[in-house]
Amino acid sequence: AATSLVFGTLPALRASRLDLQDALRQQGRSGTASRGGERTRRALVAVEVALASVLVVGAGLLGRSFARLAAMDQGFDPRNVLVTDVSLPREASYARRATVERALVEHLRAIPGVEAAALAYDHPLSATWSDAFAIPGRDLKDDGAAWQRIVSADYLRAARIPLERGRGFTDADDTAHPRVALVNEAFARRYFPDADPVGRRLIVPAPTRPGPAEAHEIVGVVGDVRFLGPAAPAEPAFYLPIAQFPQDDLTVLVRTAGDPLAIVPALRAAVRQVDPTLPLGRVTTLETIEAASVAQPRFNALLVAVFGSMAFLLAALGIYGLLAYTVSRRGREIGVRLALGARPRDVTRMVVRDGLLVTLAGVAAGLAASLALSRLARSLLFQISPADPATFAGAAAALVVVALLSSYVPMRRAGRVDPIRALRED
Repeated sequence: AATSLVFGTLPALRASRLDLQDALRQQGRSGTASRGGERTRRALVAVEVALASVLVVGAGLLGRSFARLAAMDQGFDPRNVLVTDVSLPREASYARRATVERALVEHLRAIPGVEAAALAYDHPLSATWSDAFAIPGRDLKDDGAAWQRIVSADYLRAARIPLERGRGFTDADDTAHPRVALVNEAFARRYFPDADPVGRRLIVPAPTRPGPAEAHEIVGVVGDVRFLGPAAPAEPAFYLPIAQFPQDDLTVLVRTAGDPLAIVPALRAAVRQVDPTLPLGRVTTLETIEAASVAQPRFNALLVAVFGSMAFLLAALGIYGLLAYTVSRRGREIGVRLALGARPRDVTRMVVRDGLLVTLAGVAAGLAASLALSRLARSLLFQISPADPATFAGAAAALVVVALLSSYVPMRRAGRVDPIRALRED
């Protein structure tokens, strides 16, 4: 409404102060619009192109950033994995927890189509528990802390987290056997930069139960998982077997050969068979959770892409309107040029040149503004510079192509002007 008011009022005010004799004199001499009006129209289209450049650059930066974010290897395979939560009573004994967890895994493995079933305190895209630890013979000062992951034997298979060396957990890693642990590559790089951690020991406080810290033998090294999100670096983590530290809040992960949602009824039945009183949480898939982790950058990229597309359209319409109006107003001039021997391609080249000059001026101003504004969006970008040359060059090239396409119809119209008719009509 404000735009309509402003750009409707300014021409009206200008028309009300028009000198009729001067206007007729200019029309009679040239058959073209006044230079002031022509400059105003060109300036408005150039501003339109400049604003379009800003939006197109923003869409390009956010789009490329999201593409890199979505392509980031998070260290696990979310496909065909069903995820839900099961809670045991807080007052349940450790023996009761261990019995329920073992029975639940056995029932889930027996479901047709299940390739692996596991229990964990957190799924691969959740990190809620960090803890201190010690390495015998090492002074870690304030750095002896890492994310703690409590998982069952099939967790690596269910999430498809690679085992880099050593061995993973087995069903035998229970309270009747020595304490064991796994560490990720980030842990090994930070705390064992010049040695193999397999066979070394960690001293870790007993999770969820009182007692002294216990020594755990590191039996394997697993791949890094970006459980803080795809944009966050992999952080040190150590894994403990759930059979040695039974939990009351469980995350269930079930990898299937086909659609994981197809086994939901069988999963509910398996939980009822183990204990009809166990509450089952929301059932979803690991792919859904992964998609939610990048929902905000996806929305940002989509929103700016929509605005950028609208800006493309408006810029195209502006350039087309300017050139079409110019051709219609310069009919007599074009007729004179053709009558004096100018070739049609010379006239079309003139029209295209006019459109390109306006476009290039707008693109130059828009890219300069984009360079200044894109630095404010640095926090929204992932592995891409706010001044990415490829994005800026692509935006400029796209707008030049739009200008050329928008010039096509006015260009053809100018090239087909009949000089005799143009001079006679004027």
